[in-house]
Amino acid sequence: MNITLTEIPTRRDDILLILVITSIVLLLVYIQVWQRLLSILLSFLINLHLRNSSSSLHFSSFTYSPLTGRIILYGLRYATISYCFRCELVAIGLNWRLLFSKRDLATHTSLLLLNIKGLYYNLYYREETYTRLKSVFNQLDKSATLEDIVTEPERKSRFFPFFYKIYFQVTNGLLVFGNNSIPKVLGFQFKTAFGTYSTEPASTQEDPYKRVFVARTKSMKILLLPSGSNTPITSTTSPFAELIPGKENIFLDTNIFIIKYQYDEPGTVCDVTLPPPVYKCSVWVSPNAHLYYSPWSNLHRLALQRLFFPWDYCMRDVDPAPAPGKKRTYKHFPVSFRILKEAETTSHFHLHLGFSDANSERNYSLLNISCTSSSNLTIDYPWRETEAGSTPRIFGTVSDIRVYSPTYTMLELAEVKTFQFNLEMHFPRKWNAQQKWVYDFQADHTRVNFVFTHLDFLDALLEDWNRLPEKPPDIQTFVPLDWQIDAKFNCFQIFTFLNEYNWVDCIPGSKDNTILAFASK
Repeated sequence: MNITLTEIPTRRDDILLILVITSIVLLLVYIQVWQRLLSILLSFLINLHLRNSSSSLHFSSFTYSPLTGRIILYGLRYATISYCFRCELVAIGLNWRLLFSKRDLATHTSLLLLNIKGLYYNLYYREETYTRLKSVFNQLDKSATLEDIVTEPERKSRFFPFFYKIYFQVTNGLLVFGNNSIPKVLGFQFKTAFGTYSTEPASTQEDPYKRVFVARTKSMKILLLPSGSNTPITSTTSPFAELIPGKENIFLDTNIFIIKYQYDEPGTVCDVTLPPPVYKCSVWVSPNAHLYYSPWSNLHRLALQRLFFPWDYCMRDVDPAPAPGKKRTYKHFPVSFRILKEAETTSHFHLHLGFSDANSERNYSLLNISCTSSSNLTIDYPWRETEAGSTPRIFGTVSDIRVYSPTYTMLELAEVKTFQFNLEMHFPRKWNAQQKWVYDFQADHTRVNFVFTHLDFLDALLEDWNRLPEKPPDIQTFVPLDWQIDAKFNCFQIFTFLNEYNWVDCIPGSKDNTILAFASK
């Protein structure tokens, strides 16, 4: 084979082209395959370290940049006995700066940045609770007491010195609570969420610091999702399937949902006169939010409560009083619910109660209750058990209440200017001892519109809510309960119609109606 001199440059160009293509292929293989192999290797090493903790972690690939302190994980999955979560993408940004003094807590900047896409979290089991129940009921270890089973060695948190403020942002998240042992699971679905986790100075000098978690979500929906179980909890369906199509499985629908959760890290008791550590949670919802509830929803709520908070039928232990040298304990845990205020418009929060009604054309009826943004509700749960037991409280104020129903469009059922209520539930230490619930409320400027057909409406409402379950009641789980109701009305009015044949003229401002009013101050 003879090669002329004019063909040599062409052969050199071919060799250069082949080298360039080979380099590109090797680079692509390095980017795609090497990171995959490295991800598999790291996942194997991490799972090897977690083999004794009954948990596993896996991610498909990752990228990292040591100079910018940024790590991106793709296809992250983590599972334990109690919960699991997965993310399509997790971007972690680190700011290599340590905390030199606790005075920097008030002016510190973000140290860790998290950007999560496609978050799915599922809490389906409470390992500690059910392990304790197995030990109590089956008596697996008769020599161990209940305190030996529940108590674990104290672990000091190492999270504070390095990550004292974290900023996170989540896109398309779904939080699920429940498993396939119940027909429906509870889901929190949102499009975007962003917030911070920070460490701030504690309320008292005896506590080292305070943890604060603030999150704000948009387009939040709290709804019931199918769990895959084939055993329905009830033979009936949701009344909202007929009354409000598309809302049959929704509990809460709000555009804005804000939660602030904070607590002091308990320190050591030095002075018993100081206030206890702070432990509280606050929730805000946007105006024009809608809450849907019915007896059908209440049955699923009971199933979720029995799954995550099962009874142990044991005598609750009395918590000791704070003593010098011991660890400080919380006194109570208040959870407050409020409605965000808008300066320009007066928006209302809407509560929809659906129930079965044989007198209605669709066999279902709807009761709507609306209130303004100045309303609030607080649930105060005691954190210490005394000799007499514990007494949780539910109290609040509801303003500008309107009670109406689409069935009776000619007039509203009731109007209340201000409604203040307080419910105290006394639970003795023994689970089936006599309980006493004290409910007192005060209604100001109340107006009630009453016609004869309202009796059938209220009778159907009470009958559906008090309907016995499909299974007969169990006397072994019966708990005696005493109610004490104290009511006070200021400027109370009742209006009823005395027209012939119970006929009502619905034209606004009509003088053909004969009205009888009962008024009391």
